[in-house]
Amino acid sequence: MSKSYRFVPTDTNLTSAPYGSYADVPFSVYAVDELDSSSGTPRQLNTGFLDADNDGLWNPDTFALGNYHFVLIFASDFSVSPQEDYKTKNVMINSSVSGFPSLDVMYAWLPRAKKNADGTSKTYTAGDRLTVWPYRITSPDFVPGYPVKYSWEVKGTTVSSSAITSAEIASINVFPNPYYGTSELEYDSGGEKFIYFSNLPLQSKIYIYTI
Repeated sequence: MSKSYRFVPTDTNLTSAPYGSYADVPFSVYAVDELDSSSGTPRQLNTGFLDADNDGLWNPDTFALGNYHFVLIFASDFSVSPQEDYKTKNVMINSSVSGFPSLDVMYAWLPRAKKNADGTSKTYTAGDRLTVWPYRITSPDFVPGYPVKYSWEVKGTTVSSSAITSAEIASINVFPNPYYGTSELEYDSGGEKFIYFSNLPLQSKIYIYTI
């Protein structure tokens, strides 16, 4: 349980959503990264969310885009009391002074509740965790003060190692996951549906059983 800045749309087209209140939410967000200002020590972050139905709750549903209960993850340290700067913002306008561009947004999360077999919405439970892995461009100046370095160690050729195979398999990822064939979010920049597999071996077979 934590607090989050609740922004309430003033119209159905979501062209304006000023600050509404500092509401209770059933999640907390932490930065755990060696390049973070806390040097890898968990640092709780401020968050905000779009309360599209204006019921005072963060409660994404099972429909497309989760009833527009978008979550914004800010770079600033979490505060138990609302900070005045966030209370003057409107997350749905394009203003460098008071709109979305003026906020310290690191990530935007578009949650949608999963369905049970009977079509009802599944609920989040204590201990559920979502991990976001940042994509870092390998540029020497990407993070000031942290030059990009590479190192490796050659130990000779190893074959038929189940330990190495297991470790390599664990590094394979797929996105989007889960995949919904009707989701508006699963299009690439060319307007085509996509599923992206990363860290595959040079030769591999992918079996897709259902949509």
